[in-house]
Amino acid sequence: MTTPAPLFLTLGTTRVRVTKSPTIVGRHWTADIRLPLADVSRRHCELLWKNDQWTVRDLESLNGTSVNENQINKEIPLQEGDILRIGSFALHVAFAAEEEGE
Repeated sequence: MTTPAPLFLTLGTTRVRVTKSPTIVGRHWTADIRLPLADVSRRHCELLWKNDQWTVRDLESLNGTSVNENQINKEIPLQEGDILRIGSFALHVAFAAEEEGE
């Protein structure tokens, strides 16, 4: 298995660097990325590094996961500039740091 390339998720002025696969996103305190709103499931989705690319898989969340306003059924690859929607959170996807030194 290859080492994951960094994935950056941005919401407003907050940017999260993802380098671990799988990374669980959800409301529960054990989630790797915690989004503490009621419309986010405890274990909402996971980010996976597969075949040298990042993918997102919905974990049978109540409100679903979408990429670019398209609800995903299982798992799809992420592309630069995608909008990953998890509950009421809209996260912008990037693969390169926007600032030098990252």
